[in-house]
Amino acid sequence: MPGYCSNESTFKGGSHVSNIALQIERTSAGIVDIGENLVFDTVAYSNGNISYNIGTGVITFLEEGRYSVNWWVATQTSFSTNGIVFALSSQAGDFIEGNSPIKNGEVYGTGIIHVTSVPSTLSLVNASTSSIFLSSVVPVAATLTVIEDDPAEGPT
Repeated sequence: MPGYCSNESTFKGGSHVSNIALQIERTSAGIVDIGENLVFDTVAYSNGNISYNIGTGVITFLEEGRYSVNWWVATQTSFSTNGIVFALSSQAGDFIEGNSPIKNGEVYGTGIIHVTSVPSTLSLVNASTSSIFLSSVVPVAATLTVIEDDPAEGPT
């Protein structure tokens, strides 16, 4: 139906404009142990059917769709033998790694998560072989963003 609008998306010029987005940040140094979630301490932006638990580091999707996820982490050091490795780990079994052989500096990654049933969860986990020390010399040690990028179904 042309001009269709809902609470979560709108059509503008015939294309889908998403309103589901999340930006979370880690503003303090700390340690992320092997297999543990990186816990972001600040929700910089949240809109739509998505939530974040500051206590557990778990993102919950409350609407089916395709989501683009981007993240970066500023690291101080690690004794890991496989460099610095973080991975997007979803309830559906996704495990999308981003890594760096350099143990201090920035490591980043991107991924596309397809949510087919809700609620569904996602977290950024330490996939290295040792604990990772986050940088203490920057005001923001990590950021993760999620934006729905599902193409709309509608008139063609």
